[in-house]
Amino acid sequence: MTWSSELNQLRNRTQAVLDATIELFADVYPQQRDVPEQVVVRKTREHLLDPFLVVIAGEFNAGKSSLINAVLGSTVMDEGVTPTTDAVTVLRYAPEQMALLQQQGYVVRALPVPLLQRLSIVDTPGTNAVMRHHEVLTREIVPRADVVLFVTSADRPFSETERAFLSMLREWQRKVVMVVNKIDLLTPAEQATVQTFVREQSQAVFGEEPLILLVSARQAQHPELYAQSGMPAVMEYITQRLDDRMRLQIRLTSPLGVTEQALQVLTKGIAQQQQAMAGDVHTVAHLDAQIQQFAADMRRDVAGHRAGLGQVISEAEIRGVAFFDEHIRILNIHKLLRGDAVQQAFEHEVAVDLADAIEVRTQELVDWMVERNLQLWQGVGDYVRRHAKTNEHMLGDLPTQFQYNRQALIRDIVDTANRIVATYDRSAEALHVANELRNAVATTAVVQVGAIGIGALIATLLKGAIFDTTGVIAASVIALGGLYIIPNRRAALKRQLRERLAQMRAQLTQVIDAQFERELERMLRQMRDATRPYARLVASEVERLDSAQQAVATVTADVARIRADVTNTLATYPPAD
Repeated sequence: MTWSSELNQLRNRTQAVLDATIELFADVYPQQRDVPEQVVVRKTREHLLDPFLVVIAGEFNAGKSSLINAVLGSTVMDEGVTPTTDAVTVLRYAPEQMALLQQQGYVVRALPVPLLQRLSIVDTPGTNAVMRHHEVLTREIVPRADVVLFVTSADRPFSETERAFLSMLREWQRKVVMVVNKIDLLTPAEQATVQTFVREQSQAVFGEEPLILLVSARQAQHPELYAQSGMPAVMEYITQRLDDRMRLQIRLTSPLGVTEQALQVLTKGIAQQQQAMAGDVHTVAHLDAQIQQFAADMRRDVAGHRAGLGQVISEAEIRGVAFFDEHIRILNIHKLLRGDAVQQAFEHEVAVDLADAIEVRTQELVDWMVERNLQLWQGVGDYVRRHAKTNEHMLGDLPTQFQYNRQALIRDIVDTANRIVATYDRSAEALHVANELRNAVATTAVVQVGAIGIGALIATLLKGAIFDTTGVIAASVIALGGLYIIPNRRAALKRQLRERLAQMRAQLTQVIDAQFERELERMLRQMRDATRPYARLVASEVERLDSAQQAVATVTADVARIRADVTNTLATYPPAD
């Protein structure tokens, strides 16, 4: 075979897709070495520059060795009714006969046979060999074949083991020629019947009709019977039909078939791993959705607590207006001249009730936040624990290291949730949130506070904003303005009360919303910190599989382009001399 620059480029591109496929096995099966299909691709890559390879396969006693002897024109292989080939035997050309390699299960011999200059011949153990390593050796060598001459015996054609072996050849897209041996045992009519049977069975396996040659290797060894033995047709195929163009086409497309089969295995492996990952992907998505829903529900439901606090202030306004209507009157002039008495009454009838109501509403808000946070941890812990066990039976296709890390991270989530639920101190947590809220109010009001509650703080601020230390109405004011000043003062106090309460409502709402968001973010951050390592692990596996899937698609497209380029290039290849 003559390799032009174009053909060499095609061969280099074929090497590249084989290399990419080998790397893909490492990506898809990172902790498995020597995946069977990867071994085949690697060997195909290693032997891409080897001579053209014709593999003789079939069951023992089908006459494989006899056929090889007939093809080579001399007795180079032992023949017998019991398995005589216990190793893969590669026959190559050399000017002198010699053994190039001999190890258990694999032999390379060199023979001074001109035909072997054009191609190498491989004899294989029987596909139904008694010793199972025979079949292993055959399965490893056959995918490297350029052409397979499959020998079946005319007296027992197309056995079940032969059918299984031919199905493997179909998967690896090998070029197969069916050789029906021992036709000398049959009458012409029986030969026709066997040929029809083999044709039908082969078409069922391959989806198309392969070349079928009828031969008697035994007769071919006798010159007087050679013409009727069927060997001339076998030799015509090997020496003429397998010309340079055909051998180049097979040599270039055969590795592509190996690659395509390996890509199918990789595609199936990726799909299996993606299916195994589906449970964890769902778990991560559910956890994220659960956290987001928790945040959305909290932000929605806090409005009710905010409205409750607004209602408390509205009720305080009603009581305050009624207080001023009752107390800021001419009949109470003696009390009005003593501001402390009115302040005490205001504190008792308005401010204290406001303080108590705000304390209750605020505590309800705090308790609600604390309880919902606890419920979230309980829900997350239960969900992860339940679904982790459900998904475990699907993980066998995933890398062992991932399974180990997954188990460790899920255990961390469950342990964290269990620890938080078991040690959750509602009182301490509520006190923390309440103190944060009280401090936020104090900071907004720019005052110093001790250990008083938020309600008392707001009541104090309200009272201080309305009353001054000189009393509600000074005596000098009454002397100068007359008693009509009292109704004016009452109206002013009402207006001042409404304005102050409106301002207080706005400030309290702003403070509560800001503090609520800070506490909510603290809760969410704690939950995300617990689930993030597991989510990252799952995301990493998903990314690995998605990347491998894209790489498989890329290599598949490359193989298709190479096939088309091989066809176009060989269409103008010079015919054999």
